[in-house]
Amino acid sequence: MSFFDKLKNGANSALTGMGNGLSRFRNSDLLPAIASSLGLMVAADGKIETSEIDGVMDFCANDPLLQAWALDVRTKAFEDALESAGKGPIRQAGLLGKIAKLKGKAEAETLVQLVLAVANADGDFAKEEIVMFKRICNAAGLNSANYGVA
Repeated sequence: MSFFDKLKNGANSALTGMGNGLSRFRNSDLLPAIASSLGLMVAADGKIETSEIDGVMDFCANDPLLQAWALDVRTKAFEDALESAGKGPIRQAGLLGKIAKLKGKAEAETLVQLVLAVANADGDFAKEEIVMFKRICNAAGLNSANYGVA
């Protein structure tokens, strides 16, 4: 299954599980954290392929989970995250910092559920993705073991 299919299936699963609850977080740090998380997951294996970029940007433009934010705001957040994710550990630390802004907030749980749904969409949660998922959970102040990822 391609990353795009994985992303789409995961987002659909998350949407079903969460309802349309993201709109209540419209003015928060959630969008940059979602964009950062997906950028990090795309780059988890050390490379970002064109098909992965296309998949993330299609998700950004079309997924109902993100409709609470204007398209230009969504697009910029995802473009910036994808660019940073491929630039090495220092830029990735900046993305983790955006995720860390959710520590102690309900949005952290929403973010981790979305990332987990995307990562598990094809039934193949790759080793690199598991490592990155744990880093995302840690940044969000959550324990990955609570999501079945120890």
